[in-house]
Amino acid sequence: MKEETKISKNYVIICAIFVVALLILGISLTYAFFETDISNDFTETKFTTGTFSMDTNLTDASVINATNMTLLNTNEVESKSEKINFTAQAKNNNNAKFNIYLKNITISSNMIDSSFKWQLLADNKVISSGDFSDITKNGKLSTSKTSTDLVKYYDTYYLIKAGKFNGNNEMNFEIRLYLLNSSVDQSSLIDGTFSSSAAIEGYL
Repeated sequence: MKEETKISKNYVIICAIFVVALLILGISLTYAFFETDISNDFTETKFTTGTFSMDTNLTDASVINATNMTLLNTNEVESKSEKINFTAQAKNNNNAKFNIYLKNITISSNMIDSSFKWQLLADNKVISSGDFSDITKNGKLSTSKTSTDLVKYYDTYYLIKAGKFNGNNEMNFEIRLYLLNSSVDQSSLIDGTFSSSAAIEGYL
């Protein structure tokens, strides 16, 4: 499950937020029409302070229309899940940390389900994973939109907190979203919706 590390209030938190990849998930009768905004031509964005800087190519992206999202078996997740790839690099400080999260989330109630899963990878290694069944507990409800019985709105949902940069080396990140096939009836996922943006914060 997700790494949950409490950050000391004594730390000076310097955040740089970079938004990328509006995710629009529509579950059809074939378990989903999935659209993603993923850029093939990232534009570098830089965050700098006097003692710390972070370079990342996580930024606003152009639209790519993906194909239908189907239920995946475990051995298909790596090759067939929907993905967002980006890089980030800490500079001028070997103690920098990062948070990665989803923001501005719209999710239909039927998608708050353990079958709707995510993984976060750094340099081809899974560093955090989970599913959206816990968003009601770990997500921050929207302060600007009113949730209903059918649709919920969240400002943020963290995938990892206090992750450590690999010194000053550039790191390659990947967020995966997928529906995991199981032996139980999963027809409740039909006609679900999900949308979100992804963001990374760098701080000391």
